Amino acid sequence: MFLYFRHISLIVITMTHDGEMDSGLYKDNFDPIHSQQGDLELAGLDGGEDQREEKLRRLKARLEDWRPLVLPVVHFLEWRQPWSPAVLAGVNTVFFLVIWWLDLSALSCLALLGTVVAFLDGIVPIISSTVFDPNAWSSSEEQEYDAFCHRLMDLSSYASGFCTYLRGVKAQLPRVFSIGLCGLFIVAAIVFDRVNNFFIIYLETTLLLLAPGLHAKGVLKLAQHHGLELINKIRGSRKTVKQN
Repeated sequence: MFLYFRHISLIVITMTHDGEMDSGLYKDNFDPIHSQQGDLELAGLDGGEDQREEKLRRLKARLEDWRPLVLPVVHFLEWRQPWSPAVLAGVNTVFFLVIWWLDLSALSCLALLGTVVAFLDGIVPIISSTVFDPNAWSSSEEQEYDAFCHRLMDLSSYASGFCTYLRGVKAQLPRVFSIGLCGLFIVAAIVFDRVNNFFIIYLETTLLLLAPGLHAKGVLKLAQHHGLELINKIRGSRKTVKQN
């Protein structure tokens, strides 16, 4: 996904002043051999093995109290059972229906969410130490837990790297960046004014809950593949029109 945004941004950067894309400039700036390595560098994933192991150790230490619950929750979010997406969407729908019925304000919802988080943060360590047996943790579960921690660490690094990349685009094209950002906020303001904000938040949370399962089933990767194909088709058609 980070590679997808990077290619789109590079296409924008290589637009000429008259609005036509300079395909030669794009080709000169895009090196397919080092593209993946560049993504890793921007995302902060190219550090040494010792550094990554240290980050992994700290992350596992922070999640130690939650470890018995991590794998069941991950399996549930990744749709290991066919009924998982229906339960996720249903529970989220019931939650928002309750909020709508109680007619809570935005600050009341935040306070309620903070209460739930604080309660879970206090009760989960107690449940982990009393209900679950640490000796029952198998080697296969430990490997799966390590894989989850690696994915979580990579996701955090990609998010940080993407923010760093956006700052680089802003430094290289400050006017285009500012105009694009203002246009994005204007479109968002129009959409938020026309569509019920409560419904928008409901859709966003539903998609967020379904995202791990969509990623595990390969749907997001397929969408990324089709998106890159569409960009390549647009570039090819523009090049053909320019030659004719």
